[in-house]
Amino acid sequence: MKDDIIIVLTQNIKQVSEKKTYIDNERMIHMRKLRKKPAQKLILPIGDEMYKNSMMDPAITALAVDADKYPNAIDYVNLYLELLSVDRLSISNQAILASPYIAELKIADLEAMIKKIPDKKLQKRLKTFFNLDNTGRRHYLRTINEKDIATVQMAMDASEAQKYLTTIESMYVYSASMKDIVDKIASKVHGNADNVTKAKYAHVYYRFLSEGQFIPYYDDENSKETTHVRRDGILSDIQMENETKMVSYQSIGMLIDEWSLFFSKMPDNNLIMELIEAMLKDLDSEDEEFIRKDAQLTKEAIKFQPTYREIREHKEHIFAKGEWLVNDFMRYDSLNEMYAKDIRELCKLYRKYKENYEWESEETVQMEVVIPSKGKIMVTIPTFGMKRFFKDEFEMIAFLNLMAYLKKEDFVYHNKALAKYDFFEILGM
Repeated sequence: MKDDIIIVLTQNIKQVSEKKTYIDNERMIHMRKLRKKPAQKLILPIGDEMYKNSMMDPAITALAVDADKYPNAIDYVNLYLELLSVDRLSISNQAILASPYIAELKIADLEAMIKKIPDKKLQKRLKTFFNLDNTGRRHYLRTINEKDIATVQMAMDASEAQKYLTTIESMYVYSASMKDIVDKIASKVHGNADNVTKAKYAHVYYRFLSEGQFIPYYDDENSKETTHVRRDGILSDIQMENETKMVSYQSIGMLIDEWSLFFSKMPDNNLIMELIEAMLKDLDSEDEEFIRKDAQLTKEAIKFQPTYREIREHKEHIFAKGEWLVNDFMRYDSLNEMYAKDIRELCKLYRKYKENYEWESEETVQMEVVIPSKGKIMVTIPTFGMKRFFKDEFEMIAFLNLMAYLKKEDFVYHNKALAKYDFFEILGM
């Protein structure tokens, strides 16, 4: 038993140890709920008939609309559920078939994306491992001996190949569920781009900008008031964050969650994509690179699987002195008279800063902010004698990006609520 490794299809992130084992070690996070228990390596008894029967239940072929054209349709469906991160060990096949999040599969579309995997070796290994070549050998159901180097390597290669199929571009083609949720999220973005690109920028806003230094997926309000040391007496949050991966698009449930809890409440064409992109360009290079990889805005993102901890570190670096006021100003629905006075005060503050040519000011304010990994800390913020303030220079840069955009689009003069304010005159624009 020691030398045996069970290859398990549970729709989770696969990890290969230094000993080249292939063990499911993760559970995906759905619907804003974090795991309360440490990660457990999942080892099934050899020959577990219940598990195998679940995998080979002919009923699941109903998910494939063109199943009749493929004698091994069940293998394509099992791969499909793997790519969607569906937990086959805790969800019955009946629940899978009834789920609105798992739409019908067109095998031809999935096959087309498999053919686009650039590494032909990985492509072939994936087909062999999942019996897509219809040889009758279903390696993904086998008990594999650790000493069987060839088969272990095939499993590893198949896992690598799957990463090309879990990009948002690929899933948009073969997953009707992904296409539906991407199109919905994209409708909330104002910008000249395709829906996939719009959804990526929306994701950047939600994950990295909304709620400032806090990770928006946490459901526990106490996480905003105390350091993440221990909760429920089981596992420290820091330990959990170090080991839990947070892949942006592999779990459709995560995007569905973002839609239902955030984007669905937003007016159409609301998020200003141009300002999100401008923000990315102004960030420190390490933060920019990390966010672009996470959102799959760069080709290097294929194998990028950040942890919660890494995401937190970048958010806390960007918002080192707390959440910015101008986060709201990347949204059209925030540009109204309620915020107009704030905008005007910030215009005055920038002009005063510009006249001093120094970020530091003798006039400062001490402010208590919560940085989750540190707890409550005091920060010093220059005010230049103003009621409103920029917490740091980067917030000011984001604000200027906004004002340049509004002037270019002539937005203010077409907005009755803002037209009476002399923003650009104050700024000297």
